[in-house]
Amino acid sequence: MQQKHFSSKKADKNIKSLVQKARGFIKDQRFDDALTTYDEVLKENPEATGAYMGIGTIYMRKGELDEAEKYFNGALHVTKNVAPVLNKLASVAQKRGDNEKALKLNKDALEVDPKFLKAAIGVGKILFQEERYEEAKNVLGGALKYNPQSNEAEILFSRIVQKMGQPNDAIDNLNKLLARDPNSWSVYFQQARIYLSEKQFDEAAKAAIKSLKIKPDNIRASICLAQAYIGSKQYIKAIDILSELVSENSDMWSARKLLARSLLLNGELEEAKKLLNKMASGKRGLGAIHFMLGDIFEKQGLTSHALAEYEAGVLHSEKLVEKYPRLKELINMEMDENKKANEFKTLLMEVREDFSDDEQL
Repeated sequence: MQQKHFSSKKADKNIKSLVQKARGFIKDQRFDDALTTYDEVLKENPEATGAYMGIGTIYMRKGELDEAEKYFNGALHVTKNVAPVLNKLASVAQKRGDNEKALKLNKDALEVDPKFLKAAIGVGKILFQEERYEEAKNVLGGALKYNPQSNEAEILFSRIVQKMGQPNDAIDNLNKLLARDPNSWSVYFQQARIYLSEKQFDEAAKAAIKSLKIKPDNIRASICLAQAYIGSKQYIKAIDILSELVSENSDMWSARKLLARSLLLNGELEEAKKLLNKMASGKRGLGAIHFMLGDIFEKQGLTSHALAEYEAGVLHSEKLVEKYPRLKELINMEMDENKKANEFKTLLMEVREDFSDDEQL
């Protein structure tokens, strides 16, 4: 009996060692080595939940969602702690674009364990995406009662409050977070985003700079700072930031688009045109690209070229046309070219105002 107990303890110790080894491989992104190690764990203990979860997570990172789902379902059959597994299955569903299933799975996880923060955040994010802000606020508010120190939940809660038309409350909430955690780059970044959406460009720039001081490699904060400079008409500062980003990340579409816009607004039309023409050979954001090319030609007095670009922009912007059918109507209207170009320009200014946070424009 004593020998059997000793063997069991030795096996448990070996499994723990293998799990730690696998996690190290994952950290180093040596996924094949991690899979091999987790397979060794399952050979020693076919009911090792951590191995099923680890393998499922690796397959999810690799984009092999069917395999990920298979292993997460395997974990469901060997553990009583099902909430984390349901949350992982929700992530698989969300990656497949099935938000309804993801929402249900995360809600199921919360029913099993109301304190499970990841599931609450998962529910909150989906409801936020679906603009069901009141529901999202209630879920996050409940989660924060159990986890009052969660920055991630507090930040999402603040975003929800802002979308509900209470930006000052959102900022106040983030300031309370900073009093507790003054070195949180993510809180400053979220403040910058809120100030930016409220067109408080100077405050947005200050918050973005604070975020970058803590985390200098935060590309999203750099883009946010550039947007704040564009909003306050400090185009050269924006160009400097965006040029550096593009030189280091030549395929970064959002930075290239903003750089083109900054060049256009700064009157560097040929440079903007050159960049946009390169971007037009791709497939992403063609509506925004053609609209900006239209603005350039309009500024250069080349009205027929401007109209051709505006019309191409409309044809590449189905979602935009759904909200602004006037854009498509203008294409078929018979009127003086200059007047038509001005109509497009005026309407696009309104559209940009409304879609200030959208990559379309």
